[in-house]
Amino acid sequence: MDILDIKFMNDKTYLLKKFNMSSKQVEKIIKEFNYSEYYAHYKNKKCDKTVEDEQFPVINLVFYKYIYENELIPSPKEIVDLYFEFYESELVQEGCNVRFNGSIYKKENIIGRILRTYPSLIRDFHFYLLATESKMFDKVFYSYKDDINGKDITIKQNDIVYVISLFVNTKRSRGYKIIKNIRRHEYINEIQLPLNLNEAYKCGDFMLYRKKDLENIKIQIDKLQQCQREE
Repeated sequence: MDILDIKFMNDKTYLLKKFNMSSKQVEKIIKEFNYSEYYAHYKNKKCDKTVEDEQFPVINLVFYKYIYENELIPSPKEIVDLYFEFYESELVQEGCNVRFNGSIYKKENIIGRILRTYPSLIRDFHFYLLATESKMFDKVFYSYKDDINGKDITIKQNDIVYVISLFVNTKRSRGYKIIKNIRRHEYINEIQLPLNLNEAYKCGDFMLYRKKDLENIKIQIDKLQQCQREE
């Protein structure tokens, strides 16, 4: 591990290490995944509304912790196994079922939910790398803590911070975005970037943002800053 710094500040400690993944590496890795085949058995499990509505432990932490430690993307099977391993004290497995907060759920339904979230994690992380590599912006941030509070990616340009909201341009995703905004927060400088699937970059079984989408964000930021200067 290439450690750059270790900090102790009051009751917290920080480990800073060099990170070398690129968007091209991510694309190469995920092209080898058999996501569609693996997901096929679970894709019809979303009909279990109790699983969809439950506040299970977040998958984001498991996903990004794996990337931090390994500089690789976990495969569909790995993310499922890692999730149940990481939260084994909270998600108590009882045969084909899982006990959580005193209730029983079918494990396969929870797996279906994990696998539906998985492509968006890959898409958001790939976007972060793409935006960083583009050099179009002063700074690009991803924060797990911000993520669970509803902020996908943050861009800082000319000392102004913008929240970039990433979601697939479908009726279901747009509905979820409305609920997310109501429940979690109000953005000050939000730029929404819906992904049109018929225009997205298809990489194996996954749909990703393109450089053209970054250019769209840059145009919107430039317009917002121009308006602010004129006020």
